[in-house]
Amino acid sequence: MKHNMKIKILTRKSKLALNQVKEVTNSFPKLQYEIIALDSFGDKNKNISLLINKQENIFTKELDDALLNDEADIAIHSAKDLSYPLPLGLEVIALTNNFDDTDSLVSKNNFKLHDLPKNVLVGTSSTIRKKQLLAVRPDIKIVSIRGTIEERITLLEKNQLDAVIIATCALKRLNLSSKISEILKFTTHHLQGQLAIVAKYGEKNLTDIFKAIDIREKYGTVYLVGFGPGEPDLLTIKADKILESIDVILYDNLVSLNSLHKYKVEKIYVGKKRNNHVMDQDSINNLMYRLAREGKNVARVKGGDPFIFGRGGEELTYLKKRLINVEIIPGITSAACAAAYTETPLTQRNVAGSVAFCTGHPIEKITIPDADVLVYYMGAANIKIIIEKMLLKGWNPHTAVSIITDVSKYNQKIKTSTLTLLLKSKEKVVSPSVIIIGKTVHTNNDLTWFSQKKKILYTGIDPTNFSSLGYIVHQPLIEILPLTSYTLVDQTLREIKNHDWIIFTSKHTVYYFFKRLKELGQDTRSLTDLNIASIGKMTSKELAKNGLLSNLQPKEESSFGLLKIFSEQKKRILIPRSNKALNILPQGLESLNNIVTAFPIYENKMPKTIEKIDLLFIDTLVFTSPSCVINFKIIYGKIPASIEVYAIGDVTKNTVEMEFKNAKIKTL
Repeated sequence: MKHNMKIKILTRKSKLALNQVKEVTNSFPKLQYEIIALDSFGDKNKNISLLINKQENIFTKELDDALLNDEADIAIHSAKDLSYPLPLGLEVIALTNNFDDTDSLVSKNNFKLHDLPKNVLVGTSSTIRKKQLLAVRPDIKIVSIRGTIEERITLLEKNQLDAVIIATCALKRLNLSSKISEILKFTTHHLQGQLAIVAKYGEKNLTDIFKAIDIREKYGTVYLVGFGPGEPDLLTIKADKILESIDVILYDNLVSLNSLHKYKVEKIYVGKKRNNHVMDQDSINNLMYRLAREGKNVARVKGGDPFIFGRGGEELTYLKKRLINVEIIPGITSAACAAAYTETPLTQRNVAGSVAFCTGHPIEKITIPDADVLVYYMGAANIKIIIEKMLLKGWNPHTAVSIITDVSKYNQKIKTSTLTLLLKSKEKVVSPSVIIIGKTVHTNNDLTWFSQKKKILYTGIDPTNFSSLGYIVHQPLIEILPLTSYTLVDQTLREIKNHDWIIFTSKHTVYYFFKRLKELGQDTRSLTDLNIASIGKMTSKELAKNGLLSNLQPKEESSFGLLKIFSEQKKRILIPRSNKALNILPQGLESLNNIVTAFPIYENKMPKTIEKIDLLFIDTLVFTSPSCVINFKIIYGKIPASIEVYAIGDVTKNTVEMEFKNAKIKTL
């Protein structure tokens, strides 16, 4: 459609509907249009009570059909009247700003709700309003009403009702605000007060015209992200990219906070455990909706996959009904991971040709499908009920069962048994567990490829280069943050050309140094006349990202290593560093008759929230800095004798030896 063509607009015939059309067209004074007014099924059948017979498309079907038959270009609706999902072939091309989302009481004698006499008749067409009214005034009598706003108010004038509940936006649009007796503090429909413009799918010209009033242009996107079953390395590349770029992460008990440290965004805990909810599902849904409407991109991260017992379907429906843009990022479901990490095939030729994923909670939802292998999620509390149902259905009592707790995590545990033995057992099954039942389950799966991997507790920021040691349990015991004040830094950077050398002691110093340099309107040209020293390979790599090569890098990647090869004397040297850096390097350089200016460029802090690791499952501990060592002692007190310790650099090693006298230490 060309912009200069006349647009045919569908609407219902009521005065309110026609005023809503004017509200839209007033935003486009040059728009040529023709109004086609229709009676909807709901308009023609006012005898149907919406308190009893709620129909999704009672006010929209005729208009939808007309659009699909090319009888018009767009339809303008009260957004709350939209059906979900829309008929195939239609889409909402614009959603207007919230006009007013409240409800009003219109009553005889201008009574407020609490002042209405007992047993009065109050009219409404909404089951939600009825419930809210009776919660406040259980004595009143609710009457189902239908018709236009004017017709509803007339019922008061004819003494057929004492009061009616009407959307405030409708009264305002009809210039009937004087009729309002009280604005009610009710929770209303999520789209109340907004108008929706609907067109056939793919009408780009129409979308381009009306996006000027589409409030969704300011909305954020909600990503329902499958985080996998526990091991961070099982996160998909796409999920990782999304989490790096969004504004807020919502996480629960199935996603370890330790796994989220790398993402420098706001994190909100919405944890849910059986019978212990920090935030219930309705509150989580509403939080996602509110954040998206504020323009924030939100990741709701879920253990496993969002669409396999992850409530992803519920959340998708909730958000789509509210016209929020949603993307689904699939994840590895815990059943597939439990099978792989315990060497238990879910299907196997000539043994098991089918597998069923089942819920073990609540009891009334437990079923026993006809499959060779059954996998139960959330079945720990009801394991005996599951077994009893399986035996009643004819399963062999000696069928093997594998219970995998904390799937793919460093503390994964496996218990194998049979249906009969588990039924007799008094041992409690711990949650979260995945239960696999069938002929492919082995009774000797204690020695799997995963159980034989060394579990490495890495306490630094970036464990990328240490994966060869084994399974990395990443628990950063330091947090790198920008400074709260840059007064000293800025003064030093303005005088940078007065120096001979600049020494970078970590990749963090490089990152924050150049970040601040750019914020001051400077770049690498400020370092043209300076020699650059790097304490090691990772630091040099970060320098290269900024287009710089170091003039000096010691083989021994430490302050001591740099001092051994730094023979310059009477040089002016800058050392940007951490607020907790030791004075070994500055003092050593000053002993060589150099003039040293050392200044903090970032803050090194202990994270506010740390999830303690069960050290009984840990084989190796890696310390990357003295701060990590000191913070570890604060949290854990001691290192179990069974754990071997690696320290990066002599300074870190010395700190370990000082804090933990009997630790077995190796230097990396």
